Amino acid sequence: MIVWGYPHELEYRFERAKGYREHLYTELVDDMGFVLEHRSALWEGWLVRYTGACAEDYLRRVRAKHGVWLVSVYSVLRPHHARKHLITVRVRWNSQKVGSVPVGEVARGTTMGM
Repeated sequence: MIVWGYPHELEYRFERAKGYREHLYTELVDDMGFVLEHRSALWEGWLVRYTGACAEDYLRRVRAKHGVWLVSVYSVLRPHHARKHLITVRVRWNSQKVGSVPVGEVARGTTMGM
């Protein structure tokens, strides 16, 4: 049995039209990166940057289509595998411009109407 130390789920929703998002991928990761920053004044900025980097990596690996993606990060809590929403970011993905994923419109503590 695998025991994970820092389980997180990342949900990827493609924005087809304004207000219409399609959930296409869910990634389950054991990643300490989401808990590295402990200073509350810097925590949200760190989550935005780290989520953007994780999204760039994943969207490249699955060869995702170009466009706007909403990426939600959840901490998976033990022992009942309940989830705690950490952050949702909007990512404009273009695989031709790898290395610069513009990240904007951050919503912490909400699922932005999903």
